[in-house]
Amino acid sequence: MSRIRLTPRLLAVLGLAAALVWSASAVASTALKFDLERLTFSSDRIVVGEVVEMESFRQDGRILTDTTLRIEETWKGDTTETLTIRQPGGRVGDVATRVQGLANFQMGERSLLFLSDPGVDNHPWVISGLAQGKFRVTTGPDGETELAVPELDGLQVMEPKAAGGADVRWSPDASMKELIQGGAAIRTSDPSDLHRRPHKLKDLRAAVREMLDVENGEVQ
Repeated sequence: MSRIRLTPRLLAVLGLAAALVWSASAVASTALKFDLERLTFSSDRIVVGEVVEMESFRQDGRILTDTTLRIEETWKGDTTETLTIRQPGGRVGDVATRVQGLANFQMGERSLLFLSDPGVDNHPWVISGLAQGKFRVTTGPDGETELAVPELDGLQVMEPKAAGGADVRWSPDASMKELIQGGAAIRTSDPSDLHRRPHKLKDLRAAVREMLDVENGEVQ
């Protein structure tokens, strides 16, 4: 499997462009397909945290919601006590909007998040790959094992394919336009194995740290 490292700015453009389609009811979203390797190397921060505040507001005629988390673990990136994520949708007064395919949060919920810096000063973080970059952290049936549960309701994932259906090797800074100009066709795809079932949080933690150690030359 080829390593994919999309730039934070590209992630923000791809993700928000897909999501910022508005109506009074839910609308579907599309995003490029991400597996664990793609999420790990294209994200600027990977954290586990608890939702401590949610605030919806109007901006330029749209309703947005800022979700603030208290950080428990940092797997990649700078360590801070809290961070804030901004997404389209929410409720202000009697008006509510929702965009399917985005991550859903609830107060007090614990989440594993793969995050990208949108490249705008003082702007809240963006979830990599729309809902693909968020996993609800819960306790398994044994009452002890922590599980990371994917939630992709309403998200359609797409994958670039060459003529004949072969996988396309993406360069680190490839844009959607460059992929298409290079002969790739953007086709509907099933979610990655990562998003088809819950995973033990400790297993994902170990896998992410091993990939980052290899990237940093700490593992031969």
